[in-house]
Amino acid sequence: MQLNLDYYGLRGTPHRFALDAPALLAQGLARLGESDWLLGARYVYLGTTARFERDRPGEISLPELESRIGRVSLVLDHDSRDNIFTPSQGTYVEIDIGAARPRLGGNTSFDSIFARAFHYRPLGSSAVIGFRGDGKFTRGEVPFYALPFIMLRGVPALRYQGQHAVVAESELRYGIDERWSLVGFAGAGKAYGNAVPFADAEAVTAGGVGVRYFIARKLGMHIGVDVARGPEDTVVYLQVGSAWN
Repeated sequence: MQLNLDYYGLRGTPHRFALDAPALLAQGLARLGESDWLLGARYVYLGTTARFERDRPGEISLPELESRIGRVSLVLDHDSRDNIFTPSQGTYVEIDIGAARPRLGGNTSFDSIFARAFHYRPLGSSAVIGFRGDGKFTRGEVPFYALPFIMLRGVPALRYQGQHAVVAESELRYGIDERWSLVGFAGAGKAYGNAVPFADAEAVTAGGVGVRYFIARKLGMHIGVDVARGPEDTVVYLQVGSAWN
């Protein structure tokens, strides 16, 4: 796959680059008894070539432009949602504790913990409120494109990066009739690390509104459009199912 992204770096100035990234994902999860918990392992391989349109930012080393990540992790999942596409109630939690090492197929070495949780609760017969928490924590030689970043609607990918990133977001969906519903959402996050501790990191906020159409009753799937405003831009998103994944 090829991605065209902006790297903002230490000064917050965008540097456009193309990322060629052949990828492989393999995982196996087993349910624990009759519970909603699953335990398993995951392997990710990512071979990347990064090409900047202009000069390479000084803080990025030459080896980072041609890098490979081979990472294996222990994964614990909990899923009690009533629907995987557009949930109305229930909880999803995933904890992923992993390590990237050269002997796993990469050429870089780092440790990481990824954790995320979504919770949905009906408010009467017409509304659903959702809460999202997301945390990514790393240590070691993480390539610049793989550093954790604040992931919110209205905030560009990689705009706010650090060794660690945390996000909290909420969303309210209100049904107008059997097919149509309105959505409002807001969230905040911080990216931080050794250079900028959590207390000094900028609190980035974003929010917006949207509309949904109940397109597939058997699947419980909604589609729609969101308009989100971040610190710098207003962005329009097409949504199929939940905006959280």
